[in-house]
Amino acid sequence: MLFDPATGAIKIKHPLTEKRGNHANEPVYKDGQIFYSSGYGEDSVMFEISDNKQQLDTLWKNADFDSKMTGIHVIDGLIYGTSDRKKHWVVLDWETGKEVFKPREIKSGSLITADSKFYIFTESAEVVLARPTIDGLDVVSRFQTPVYPAMHGYAHPVIYMGDLFIRFNNDIWRYKIAN
Repeated sequence: MLFDPATGAIKIKHPLTEKRGNHANEPVYKDGQIFYSSGYGEDSVMFEISDNKQQLDTLWKNADFDSKMTGIHVIDGLIYGTSDRKKHWVVLDWETGKEVFKPREIKSGSLITADSKFYIFTESAEVVLARPTIDGLDVVSRFQTPVYPAMHGYAHPVIYMGDLFIRFNNDIWRYKIAN
């Protein structure tokens, strides 16, 4: 739903097809367009806001980008996220929805962006620092958290005052990332 910020009135509604009602990723808005993905077998979709028709027009869909909870980041016209079904990273072109590349050197996971780098917490509880490039993800460093082997490290990393915080189950680890 899109709301009028002045009045709170609903301006545009669009049905979602994901049956579980789980929509953990925030949609991404840019220049009158909204990119959305919720996983669980639902394709990602790029909408254009048509105020005059009070609706969202579908510009394109992509079945390989079905991120359900790892976050969606847009940098330099590229959409970064993960495929829930295929368990790998996917990068799409914002304008066309075409796949630009599939980085395979890093397992799927949650990420946060800072200083033009991704801080990634993978599903296997590895922490990876990577630079997004036009050709893929350039790994700067990586390490395994104290819980190894681990399964399903889904919590999003947090950066606060030069520290990186990683949560896994009941544990929180703090890593200094700034001087």
